[in-house]
Amino acid sequence: LVLAIRRCGPAAPHYAPILIPALIDGAAPQSTTHVSGSNSSSHSEELRATCFSGLAEVVSLIGAQVSRFAVRLGDLCVMTLNLEKGNLTGTDARRGAAYLIRCLVERCGPNLLRTCPEVLRDLYRVMRDLGFAGRGRGKGRERTLHENDQMVQTHLAFAPSSLD
Repeated sequence: LVLAIRRCGPAAPHYAPILIPALIDGAAPQSTTHVSGSNSSSHSEELRATCFSGLAEVVSLIGAQVSRFAVRLGDLCVMTLNLEKGNLTGTDARRGAAYLIRCLVERCGPNLLRTCPEVLRDLYRVMRDLGFAGRGRGKGRERTLHENDQMVQTHLAFAPSSLD
């Protein structure tokens, strides 16, 4: 899926209105009534992670034009990182959401700051709540990380520095 998106290259902005909503639907958590058994649950998580990777790739390709989709993308990331804490089956999706936040902030941060500051605020807030943005309180105090997954930590640690 990601390779197919990469092959779109310069035509990606043309396909973005079709790709992004479909990938958002694929990355969104499914209701428990649709999932039966652990095998389909793991396939669902793989699909979600793939959709997050696809979204990150599209974001990278369309650049400044992401502002049309920024609210939905931001809501998806915030929802995934906030609501799936401690959920062992949602680890891949959380990693994908963290990677998408990193891509949004690194590649589109200044544009989002101008066009969709509320989205950037929400992304920054979730990074802060997980311990990856903002400063410690008081002299000599370190930030406490509220995220156990190393890959999520890595993606979220790099995102705020790109706005400096």
